[in-house]
Amino acid sequence: MYLIIDVYSSAKLSENSGIVRVTRRLSRELQSLVDNIVFVVWDEDTNQYVLPSKKEYEQLSKFNGPILGDKQATETTPLLSLLPEFKSKPIWLFFPEIILAKYRKKAIHFAKNYGIYTAAIFYDAIPILYPELCNQPIRNTHSKYMLDLIELDLVLPISQFSADCLRIYWEEMGISTTLNTGISTTLNDRMDRLNDRRERFVIPIWLPGQFGNSSKSMETLNANQKTINILCVSTLEPRKNHKNLINAFLKMQESHPDLHCFLTLVGNSYNGSPEIAGYVKSICKVYSNIQWLGIVEDNVLEKLYLNSDFTVYPSYIEGYGLPIMESLWKGRPCICHNKGVMAELAKEGGCLMVDVNDVISLSDAIYQLASNKNLRFELSKEAVCRDIKTWKEYAQTLISILLSFT
Repeated sequence: MYLIIDVYSSAKLSENSGIVRVTRRLSRELQSLVDNIVFVVWDEDTNQYVLPSKKEYEQLSKFNGPILGDKQATETTPLLSLLPEFKSKPIWLFFPEIILAKYRKKAIHFAKNYGIYTAAIFYDAIPILYPELCNQPIRNTHSKYMLDLIELDLVLPISQFSADCLRIYWEEMGISTTLNTGISTTLNDRMDRLNDRRERFVIPIWLPGQFGNSSKSMETLNANQKTINILCVSTLEPRKNHKNLINAFLKMQESHPDLHCFLTLVGNSYNGSPEIAGYVKSICKVYSNIQWLGIVEDNVLEKLYLNSDFTVYPSYIEGYGLPIMESLWKGRPCICHNKGVMAELAKEGGCLMVDVNDVISLSDAIYQLASNKNLRFELSKEAVCRDIKTWKEYAQTLISILLSFT
């Protein structure tokens, strides 16, 4: 088959958090599995898909992203100029990112007009589930995005939790519970044809847990360190709960000054809540055992994982929770929330679950792991023994699903 991948955001953004991380890493694996693959970005000046410029492709290729190829290095080459080369094989337009509102309808119309199948990864319904975390424009935009997904041929949520959220939202909006998966039909046609279950249209594929392109750590951590290094990898946005984490860490240190602990925060600031970054900066100035490194390269982040004794992922709502699995991939225990998809990820071992919204409980959990080297060792052993999916396995599953639909 031919695979066209929309990488609009990942080709333009310098950070590597969340969705961008998935896009880059998955794109690289898909390169090794699909011969006929093209990366595209939407060009607002010409109102069409074009191949990424060399600069955009170099940005896309960072953090273990796809390898630069001849076609992708061409300046503003229209995708339409390549379509005549795509013969006798199905064509998929794949959206690993949230499709931006400014061109979403146009992109979907383009695909339908040229008989191209469409598939998208769906991450979460957080702006709908937790409206207090977002302003009204973001809530409206995300609502329209979730409704527009009904126009695609295939939706691939990153967890069963995200799949359920999408289905429930569609039902609340009065959308039929059964859909047809055929291409080149209108929304009304799909709503009228009841011979296919919607489960065939929405297929959850759990994200992998592999960190970057690294191999899985098969050795348990050294639990005899005098200084306990704690790592948190997360964008600084409200639901990630950094204030609770810092307050819990400081409370633990106040109650147990004999413990020598160091907290390192890694992650980009969040435009929607700049006050969080301001708060973290102010804390780092006062407390020498707390540092915020912002965005770091994957090789630096890997060393931080390996130098840590455990990690904390204080987010209370996620579509998945990739840093939890990346911590386990490197053999490091993780403190995470005891509800939602985080609890689903944690139940197979390697994690200490707690109500991250309760500062006292979170502080106690940090103390428990920091002070108990045997517990750290046992959780590290559980992490090492876990069967964690790689990016290649995820890409193979994705390709097999696309092929089964054509």
